[in-house]
Amino acid sequence: MPTPTFEQLVQFREDYVASWNSGDKERFAANWRQFLANDDGFQMFDPVGTPMKRGLVECALDPFDLWQPPSTGPLAEQMNEYLPDGSPNPG
Repeated sequence: MPTPTFEQLVQFREDYVASWNSGDKERFAANWRQFLANDDGFQMFDPVGTPMKRGLVECALDPFDLWQPPSTGPLAEQMNEYLPDGSPNPG
C-alpha cells in the first residue's frame, strides 16, 4: 500500500475514535484494514519488552474487546456515575 495521505490519516483518526466510542467493532476493524495488505500485516510490541503481537486480531481487535464496557444498561450507567478515584462523575 502506498503511504497514506494526511487527509487519509485524519479520517482514520476520526473513524478510530468514533468506532471505539460507539463500540462498533466491525467499523473499527474496517478502519484498520484499509491500511493493511492483509490481517497478518500488523505487528507490534505492546507493551514494549513483551513478545511481538502479530495480526489484526492480536494487535487491535483483542484490545478492542478488552477495553470496551462489558455491558450496557443500568449497571453500566451506575459504573459511569463515578470516576476511578471514587468521586462522582460530573459528566
